[in-house]
Amino acid sequence: MDSVPPRALASVLAAFAKMRVRDGSLFRYASACFLSKPASAFSPMDVSDIVNAYSRVGVWDERLLRHMSSAVCDDVTLRMMM
Repeated sequence: MDSVPPRALASVLAAFAKMRVRDGSLFRYASACFLSKPASAFSPMDVSDIVNAYSRVGVWDERLLRHMSSAVCDDVTLRMMM
């Protein structure tokens, strides 16, 4: 799972979501991949694409949403310290 870059998997999910394909096994796999990475591994665009994809197909994963939220908060905090 560590070998899949967040950007690549976010793009795949975005494409599936655009077509309204709700493949539960894909989204569960993606969640596991995303949760295995530190919040700092995600760009704001990654977070946006990931959350949008889950939303568009109606997949709810609270742990993933919390992780994405911490990625945004970490990014904002880092930018404020610069």
